[in-house]
Amino acid sequence: MRISIYDKEEDRRIRFYVPNALLAARWIWRLAEKYGGQGKGKNAFPLTPEQIRSLAVSLKQYVRRNGHFDLVNVESADGDRVHIRV
Repeated sequence: MRISIYDKEEDRRIRFYVPNALLAARWIWRLAEKYGGQGKGKNAFPLTPEQIRSLAVSLKQYVRRNGHFDLVNVESADGDRVHIRV
């Protein structure tokens, strides 16, 4: 996954790469469950570990069959851009 951020005001570009396999890492989803869920408790995060693994495997198979795709491609009114390609 390639993430590109362009800030037109300051004329800065930030690019970094995140391996798609990182989506299946348990510690990533534990952090997401801990800090990203709505509310607190076990039911705060809507995905189970099995669903997350299934999602990661499906994403990998899709990219193998069909190639990479744009997940997010947004440009603000003042010219800032965010582009995420899987």
